[in-house]
Amino acid sequence: MQVPHSLVGKKADPFFKPLPAGSTATYQSPTKISAETQGVKIDKNPSKKLHVEGKITPTQLRKTASVSSSSNAIPKNMESYRPLIEKHAQINNLDPNLLAALIKQESNFRPDVVSHAGAMGLTQLMPGTARSVGVTDPLNPEQSIAGGARYLRQMLDRFNGNTELALAAYNAGPGAVARYGGIPPFRETRRYVQSVTANLENIRSTGLFASTSPPKTRV
Repeated sequence: MQVPHSLVGKKADPFFKPLPAGSTATYQSPTKISAETQGVKIDKNPSKKLHVEGKITPTQLRKTASVSSSSNAIPKNMESYRPLIEKHAQINNLDPNLLAALIKQESNFRPDVVSHAGAMGLTQLMPGTARSVGVTDPLNPEQSIAGGARYLRQMLDRFNGNTELALAAYNAGPGAVARYGGIPPFRETRRYVQSVTANLENIRSTGLFASTSPPKTRV
């Protein structure tokens, strides 16, 4: 979950807890959520065909992109991660622009970010997820990018190449997407998908990464 950068580190934010002594990491709000934390009743019969609930429209995307020019600004340090992003995007058959867009939303390219829920690093992997994709040090930039790329690829494969569902699964978990038969009705997850999509367009416009077709979307 992303919070305005003006609020990062403020003690008044209920998501923050003290850092361990000597730690150089910083905290942000959780990036991974669950249905229980949202207070939403889960559909116990997820057998219906997957579809994109409340599919993001071009109008919604434009509104999201124009909410705050500062929040959508391309971080100056993004270019320093270009070789790693391109390397692991190629390994996992991803559009490097999409991987960069996800990283921007998760950590704004700050490798030392740790959420209250325990998500860490550039791609904000939860500990269990990090282990499942072979990451031993989530705060290591290359490990984080490699693990995030691998996990995003897994989500794309699981949801038949549907980018919106894969992003929703990255944020809320694949179980939530499967249970709801589409993007879960969590405000944060819907905003997350919109924001990453807006980031994608902004990053593509820079021409920083090689032109690569995005994963095919199947509904």
